[in-house]
Amino acid sequence: VVFLACGGMVALAALAPCIRSGGWLAAVFLLAGAGALGVFPIYHAYTQEFSGPHQGRITGIASVAAWILPALVQPLFGRLADRTGSFDLGLALAALLPLAAGGILWIFWRDPAPRPADP
Repeated sequence: VVFLACGGMVALAALAPCIRSGGWLAAVFLLAGAGALGVFPIYHAYTQEFSGPHQGRITGIASVAAWILPALVQPLFGRLADRTGSFDLGLALAALLPLAAGGILWIFWRDPAPRPADP
């Protein structure tokens, strides 16, 4: 729930092109920044839920993906900016990614099996 709430705060940045300068724009950016600061610790805590042998592997794969995927998308982002003459649509789409990730977590999250009581 907190991840979704923080993702929703980041998604507010998609409104930035519609808001001219001023206090409202500053408020949107502050809320989006606070949401981003809330998403990252939750993600890192989530990776700790995997067993010891798999935790490092999952974190490593996710970290590599976090660096490689944006590099692969940069040419598409540039073409979109060239076609539209603006970065607004690309940035709006990027602002929605944490909310989309939160939705995926919400759909696929399963509670772990109950653990036996300690003796």
